[in-house]
Amino acid sequence: MTDWDSLSSGHKRTTFAFETLRAEYFARTSLEFTDGDFESFGLVTPDGTLTNAGALLADKSPIRHSRVFCTRWNGLTKSNGTMEALDDDEFSGGLLSLLELAKGFVRTNTRTKWRKSDKGEGRINYPEYPSRAVEEAITNALIHRDYLITGSEVHIDIFDDRLEVFSPGGMPSGAVVQNLDTRHVPSQRRNPVIADIFQRLDLMERRGSGFGKILDSYAFEAEKRGIALSPSFSSSASEFYVILPNLNYGRNLSVADSADSMDSEMPQSNLPPNVQGRHAKVIVRAIKADASITILEMRRKTKLSQSGVYKVLTALKNANIIRHVGPDKGGHWEVIANTDETRGE
Repeated sequence: MTDWDSLSSGHKRTTFAFETLRAEYFARTSLEFTDGDFESFGLVTPDGTLTNAGALLADKSPIRHSRVFCTRWNGLTKSNGTMEALDDDEFSGGLLSLLELAKGFVRTNTRTKWRKSDKGEGRINYPEYPSRAVEEAITNALIHRDYLITGSEVHIDIFDDRLEVFSPGGMPSGAVVQNLDTRHVPSQRRNPVIADIFQRLDLMERRGSGFGKILDSYAFEAEKRGIALSPSFSSSASEFYVILPNLNYGRNLSVADSADSMDSEMPQSNLPPNVQGRHAKVIVRAIKADASITILEMRRKTKLSQSGVYKVLTALKNANIIRHVGPDKGGHWEVIANTDETRGE
């Protein structure tokens, strides 16, 4: 039986760009991704047609149902009053871009808390979710989802007390994950070509230890905080869920500044707390480098969702740090000179 991701997609290789794949491959392996690699890695058929795996990794993937939907809900359910969603976004593109954009949405919509060190010097940061667990859950959803199920996409839903990652398709073996020992689930890959690429990029391991990484990252954080919380997994024939509990929910901790202790050359006094630090600085510098920069390019640089970028831009405009000149299409950005926020940049 031929795996779906190795079948021809019907799209010619020469029609699509793969700049994200090439850049990521070089960054992680120090090797150039050559034209010959497309066929040897199973992304192109001998006649120059993209396989389904190749189509999914193209910068602008033609497989539309590979999208990722992300929502930050207001409360504990999807219907919690007049303002149900605090933030939402829909991402499309190649799998590597989807992974980064989805992780960026989670970073934007989660908070880090802290407490003073027992020694009285410095502080200990406590993120709501271990970053390793979040990355692993999203990576597994993108790699192992059933792409034959159309009309359904990967969903990331963030509630006050948990983060849920949903992907179409159950366990490839047909087993129900909640009935298994998740630390000893045999590795079975639904999309082996895609999995192989992610392994080459060191985004997953060949021995299939994704569940273990998620469990271990929670065990470490829970022990550090003296609490008992762990993730859970559930599946049916057509769906798979990873549920990550919010490690800070209901705990009395101070909220860390949004820069997360990163040093910043930009003074923060006039910026709202939700945009202080790294994201604001990245956007200001990007505008200085390219006054015609697009929202998409800002998203790529900051790893924020579209709505997250707009929030930062709005705050920067309200603080008279930047302005937009001309029409929405065809205009350009300007950094306003001689403001406290831009001195020394």
